[in-house]
Amino acid sequence: MLLTGYATPASIRRMGVSRLAAWLKTRGARNSAGVAQAAVDAAKAHTSVLPSEAAGSLLVAKLAATITTIDADLAVIDALIAEQLNNHEDGEILMSMPEFGPYLAASFLAQIGGTLDAFDLRRQARQPRRISTGSSRLWAYQREPAPP
Repeated sequence: MLLTGYATPASIRRMGVSRLAAWLKTRGARNSAGVAQAAVDAAKAHTSVLPSEAAGSLLVAKLAATITTIDADLAVIDALIAEQLNNHEDGEILMSMPEFGPYLAASFLAQIGGTLDAFDLRRQARQPRRISTGSSRLWAYQREPAPP
């Protein structure tokens, strides 16, 4: 955010800590006073000026603004993914699984075709399964989960 408006040490030094902190605060920066102090301290320590600094600062400001725009676009996409998952019939089930967040749940749904129907857990719970314990073989039945 700082680089969108002040990309050279000279411009940061001219602003000073209090004005830079106020500028950052109006743009929603966290810890604007601390960031402003660190930026001004670094700018004071950097006194050399390169011939290409003016052109480079314009490029840096443009790139910083582009990154800020991309970050805002990603936030909108993240919100859309979360909303779609909240509205999906299996979203609550997936979000209840350990380590599943909106991105993993959405990716999982996309990979399996958008539904958990292939995982018919109630049908599988009634199917007998063979348990091998050394030389003897046992048949075990899983209990069907209690209805909610």
